[in-house]
Amino acid sequence: MHHEIEQAIAKIMKGFLQSLGIILMIIGSIILILSYFMGWNNINGVQFGGVALIIIGIIVYIILNKKHQ
Repeated sequence: MHHEIEQAIAKIMKGFLQSLGIILMIIGSIILILSYFMGWNNINGVQFGGVALIIIGIIVYIILNKKHQ
């Protein structure tokens, strides 16, 4: 039973890792959208953080997909 639990956790983590790049891009996009609607247009740190998450997400997505091909 313990071995089955470990296999299930490994399968979940593998699926999460494959989606990590997309998740980071979505979070970055949400930050940028929220900063626009909240009027945080003049706060560069928030916008930089959103763009940084999108760029990191793209890089992670490319790297992980190259490993699977």
